[in-house]
Amino acid sequence: MNFNSIRYKVMLRFMLVLVVIFMLIWLLQVLFYDKIYETIKTNEVESVNNEISQYYDENNFEGILELSNSTGCTCIIFTVEESESGQYASILFSTARTTDIQRLGADLGEMINKLGSDTTVEFTNMEANNTTLTYGQVKVIDDENVYMYTNAIVSPTDSTVEVLSFTLVIITLVGLIVTVILSVFLSRNISKPIMELSEQAKKLSKGNLDITFHTSGYSEVQQLSKTLNYSIGEIKKGQDIQKEVIQNVSHELRTPLTVIKSYTELLQDYSGDDLQKRQEHLKIIAEETNRLEILVNDMIDLSKMQMDTMTYKNEEFNLVDSLIKFENHYKKEYESKGYTFSFVYPKKFIISADKVRIEQVVTNLINNAVNYSADNKNISVKLFKNKDKEFELDVVDKGIGISVQDQEKIFDRHFRSTVSKRAVAGSGIGLAIVKQILEHYNFKFGVESEIGKGSKFFIKFS
Repeated sequence: MNFNSIRYKVMLRFMLVLVVIFMLIWLLQVLFYDKIYETIKTNEVESVNNEISQYYDENNFEGILELSNSTGCTCIIFTVEESESGQYASILFSTARTTDIQRLGADLGEMINKLGSDTTVEFTNMEANNTTLTYGQVKVIDDENVYMYTNAIVSPTDSTVEVLSFTLVIITLVGLIVTVILSVFLSRNISKPIMELSEQAKKLSKGNLDITFHTSGYSEVQQLSKTLNYSIGEIKKGQDIQKEVIQNVSHELRTPLTVIKSYTELLQDYSGDDLQKRQEHLKIIAEETNRLEILVNDMIDLSKMQMDTMTYKNEEFNLVDSLIKFENHYKKEYESKGYTFSFVYPKKFIISADKVRIEQVVTNLINNAVNYSADNKNISVKLFKNKDKEFELDVVDKGIGISVQDQEKIFDRHFRSTVSKRAVAGSGIGLAIVKQILEHYNFKFGVESEIGKGSKFFIKFS
């Protein structure tokens, strides 16, 4: 993108806006000045006439006089009297000179004829360069028509327009000069941070992540810079996670594959016709193959959860039924290996969630307890109502425990404890899956542990 064109576009748009503003000023101040002036004057005279009528009702003749002097309007209040020679105007109050009244006699008569019971506003040319605006209204007071006449001279505007035109020419020239200066300055300020972003973006596109987008300039540029910096941080996190995944997966996969390979060779070379040894070797191969399958499935599930592509099927089910199933399985599978399991649960606890995923959470917690029980292989699984009247599931072991620094990271993806050992059960990434599922349902969870005394993992179904 040619950023110089952006600079010129900003300059042109800024100048165009000011040109439009100046054009509007010219139209309003020059071409439409007379019309605007007449409209304002008309409203003024009409307002004066209405105030005169109000003052007359209040017998406030001093107010009428002050109003006439302040606005420059001539005010005459009169009635029509009959005489042998015809009708004549009987002046009740006037701010005009006697000579002006005589001169306005024809206007008063014409207004009487036109007015009737209505009001009228009209422009009358009295002299070549002057225009007179008259406004009148009639009121019936004590069965008699009282006429309110207001007269104002509209001053000629030619000289005013000339002054305005000359002034606007100067303002326009100065404005154009200022506009050019401001547009150049603003265009540089706008385009400079964008050009800097472009240069940094080119480096980013080549894979250089050791760059920082400066959050300066306009708010939009700052927001874009922050977004790009955040993206770089996420890319770096993704690369770190990728390295961890490769390391952990290579470690987790290597062990069962090595065992499978070793026992396959034993089966080929040493078992021979010894049926008992062959069965033992085949059993170990089957267990390691099963462990490998669990690891791969857990890795796939964790990847889906982290990418937010995992689908959850919500249903109502009794969690106690699941605990009974687990109790039978783990006692049958591990009590022969020295483990002791204690399951405590109520008769019924209905939960609305994905049954498969919740059972996966409970299984992973129990497997974790099995893996870290060490010499004391007593494991407790308890579902109960806590002091906050909410159901809580605790999985407790008396094993090696977890250090304080590891407790803060134990649920992180691909984290390995500083006292980690090869898993007896599960895939070794179960706690990361537990975190993803429980966070999806907003269930509270955590761990309480002490080195050498064991751990308690808990879930609060609130």
